[in-house]
Amino acid sequence: MFINSSIRGIKKALFEWEINGGSEKEIYHFFDIGFDNGYFTPILILLIPIVGIFLNKKIGWFLIISYLYYVVMRAIFLNTTGPYDNSFNISLILFGILVFIPFIILMNFSKIHENIYGLEKRNLIWNNIIGTIIGITLNLIII
Repeated sequence: MFINSSIRGIKKALFEWEINGGSEKEIYHFFDIGFDNGYFTPILILLIPIVGIFLNKKIGWFLIISYLYYVVMRAIFLNTTGPYDNSFNISLILFGILVFIPFIILMNFSKIHENIYGLEKRNLIWNNIIGTIIGITLNLIII
């Protein structure tokens, strides 16, 4: 989902850069176009769990779990603003819930949180609340 959006964003930024007479000496205009128009936002969002995977500490777990909550909330927020009778919107909501909620459950109920990230089971509910708040905040900032 984000990878396709990232590729499409790079293509759009390249297209606009070439139309505006972009040259290799002025490559920073390519990045200006990409960031000003929001084409590179999916790339930045996709970096959140990737960085979290490589950080085997508490912050890595927060990054991964907040990304998962972000994806679920994004599917719900974007599709509840439109018409409710649209079956495509309902299928996207179900996709977001049915695909990414099991990953959240896996991160919480398996020994991943304890063995890899060093989180105690008794603090897991608070860590999930913080991850949810971060995920919702990302949604509100990006929407």
